[in-house]
Amino acid sequence: MHIYFQPILIALSTIAILAGCASGTETTEISVPDELRGPKTELIAADFDSVWRAAQIALEKYPIEVNDMDAGVIKTSVIKGTQIWASPHETDRDRSGLRSVVTIRVIKGKLSVGKPACQINISKKVWGERGFLDSSQSLKSDGLEEAAILYRIKRELLVYKAVESSSTSKEPPERN
Repeated sequence: MHIYFQPILIALSTIAILAGCASGTETTEISVPDELRGPKTELIAADFDSVWRAAQIALEKYPIEVNDMDAGVIKTSVIKGTQIWASPHETDRDRSGLRSVVTIRVIKGKLSVGKPACQINISKKVWGERGFLDSSQSLKSDGLEEAAILYRIKRELLVYKAVESSSTSKEPPERN
């Protein structure tokens, strides 16, 4: 009787192990809330030149097609797949047929108290081609790359202000 159960026990153990391995390869779909998707716009209390410089530094790894300070526009060339940016929840395979262009618009203005301010608008146009003969279709951005670029711009402005305040606050030493 013991001999008959051994092959069944081995078969059940093998099935359990294979089922455990198969369930470990499933991918989890992470959805980004709609309020986080799309273009990012923010009003920043800083002068235009500082914001422009920070935007250029934030995009230093991107291929730039348009860099027009007079119009306040920075636009990247076409970016393929994960050439520059990969969302943490996507794989290279998910983005293999995708193309994108990031555009930053900086608008000069003033706050109600007369201090300089700029409005920054960061948008990303995404389109995909699933096959060689398929036409491209426009897709909605998940908003994560735009949020990361906006974060980098604000961090560069903080660093610039910190360096500027440390260099102006130090008085030269007195000589006796």
